[in-house]
Amino acid sequence: MNRRRPRLAYRFPIVFMLLLFLAACQPSSAPVPEPAGKPWRVVATVLPLENLVMAVTQGAAEVEVQGLLPPAGGCPHDYSLTPGDLKKLEAADALVVVGLDYEPFLGKLAENFGNRLPVIVASDGVEVLAAPADADEEEKADHPGEAEHHHGEHEHHHGEVNDHPFVSPKQAALMARTVAVRLAQLNPENAAVYTANAEKLAGELTGIQTDLAAFVATLPNKQVVVVDPIFGYLLRDIGLETAAVLVPHHQGALSAGTLSRLSRKFQRQVPAVVLNESQFDARVAQTFAAEIKAKAATISTPFDTAPGPAAFVEQMRKMAGELKAALGR
Repeated sequence: MNRRRPRLAYRFPIVFMLLLFLAACQPSSAPVPEPAGKPWRVVATVLPLENLVMAVTQGAAEVEVQGLLPPAGGCPHDYSLTPGDLKKLEAADALVVVGLDYEPFLGKLAENFGNRLPVIVASDGVEVLAAPADADEEEKADHPGEAEHHHGEHEHHHGEVNDHPFVSPKQAALMARTVAVRLAQLNPENAAVYTANAEKLAGELTGIQTDLAAFVATLPNKQVVVVDPIFGYLLRDIGLETAAVLVPHHQGALSAGTLSRLSRKFQRQVPAVVLNESQFDARVAQTFAAEIKAKAATISTPFDTAPGPAAFVEQMRKMAGELKAALGR
């Protein structure tokens, strides 16, 4: 019997070590701590907003800004969130959106994130502009006696607003301040940086706005025809009149009937320019301009740049120069 005791003595340390090994292999239920120095992440839906947020957050400690949609080709009106987008939003500490129904793809965001992701609506506080009427509604305005025959046919457009306030320096300045206030509430350690940057950006944008308005005040003809509504806020804020919008709604087209009606409208008073945006087919503006014997011009937008903290105001200056050239040549 004494011979068996040494065998038990050898077994005990082996069993003990095996138990320790198995315990070490079990998954831990404790939460994994965040890595040291993890940045506070802000996601902005589209490139112009990404650049505006970059300007507001420049120099803030441990803050990272990312865009959601692709810089080129990411149209928010018909965009669908990808698994990569959802992963990016899952890691975000705040989401900055334009608002005004500009990003319909965010409609189901609450289903995925509930109240876990703070959303900053940059357009809160802008001076909202109504969306342009479509061609048939303008026709009814010109022929009120015929309105009863088509009542309600296009009511889905009533009450809509123009969703491009960031194209106007004046409205973009308001948006910068709104973003800064909300960021300061969510990330108070950088509040002073956000406020100072927003005021600097707003001052630069106000300077562009003032210069454009002074230029427009000298023009004898302040009527402009635009291909689509993207320049609506800009033109209104600097004192120009949008005399007609050729394609008022997303995925619309310039019909032969609209072309004929608007051609008659501008027989006596030719607009200063038919204005096209760089992301739209220039042939639409050129065709209509030739029809009414006006000049056509294409200018860039806040989408025509690369991401960066200085990009927003630099692109605004470029746009202002192009617009002055289009109106003054």
